[in-house]
Amino acid sequence: MSRQVIQYAVTFGASTLISIYYALFSSEISLVYMLMLLMATVNLALISAMLIVVDDSLKNLQNYVIDFKAELNICIVNLISRLHRPSAALIVNSSDLVKSIANSIRETTEDTADRVGVLFLGATSLQTAPEGDAEVSTLTNYEDEDGQSPHQIYQGALEEATSKKSPIVRLVSLPTVEEMLSRSRSVQTDYSRWLRNQLSQLARNENYLLIDTPRTPKWGVSGMRVISGENIYDITHKNGIAIHIRDVRIAVAQTEKIVKGAFSGAKANIIIYGKKAYEGRRFGKEARRQNLTTLEHDLKALNEHLQGGLSST
Repeated sequence: MSRQVIQYAVTFGASTLISIYYALFSSEISLVYMLMLLMATVNLALISAMLIVVDDSLKNLQNYVIDFKAELNICIVNLISRLHRPSAALIVNSSDLVKSIANSIRETTEDTADRVGVLFLGATSLQTAPEGDAEVSTLTNYEDEDGQSPHQIYQGALEEATSKKSPIVRLVSLPTVEEMLSRSRSVQTDYSRWLRNQLSQLARNENYLLIDTPRTPKWGVSGMRVISGENIYDITHKNGIAIHIRDVRIAVAQTEKIVKGAFSGAKANIIIYGKKAYEGRRFGKEARRQNLTTLEHDLKALNEHLQGGLSST
């Protein structure tokens, strides 16, 4: 394209020079003279137009090169992100954190060969944004789902895992009703909501296990760890600051160490809740198996306390 433009420009330029020569040095001012001047003017106009086309073509080429470099950089980053293992990244936004965890849970849910499923160590609320935290995400590889907030997307991923009966294990040290009654009303309300959600998941997902063990973080502390497939999220702050590590070997090793540590010590102090808590004795014969009646009783007592406090005010 550009070579043809240059050839045309050279041709018209030569003819223009010839026309100007005959026009200036002709001895007779005649119709030929006028035609020569007209031809020269037309040729100059064509040359100017062709130069503009060439300039536009060069600008388009420059823009194409810039766009190509940008797309190439994105492709390289995506390739490194997908293929390079182990990889580590820092997440400093709660919205980015819950969307990333939701995506990992869905990938694990879709992987039917994954028997480990999702492991939660501790219990930090991820279904609601921290107080004063804006629902803003800096991630670009997640599309909005019907205008849902990131925390609603995370809740939807958990619901999807529950409906598909994906293996989920949560290791946490639960407070007693007496301990919870000494806490503030807002903490009691949060625990009541969380416990109700746990009972719902336990009732609907036979592969969900809630394990109460003193060798794990107490409910409500800011730290928590989530392992889903090859993804490890080490949440160090309640506002969503987390270290994200991706490597299947590290994830498997961490899962084994966490489970082993959670079941060390006196097994009589460990309580396992879940429909399959009695099957396979996966976590040792000495651990206590409980049905959901105990948790339902705790939830009822806590709600009665909350309702009584509300009526007294």
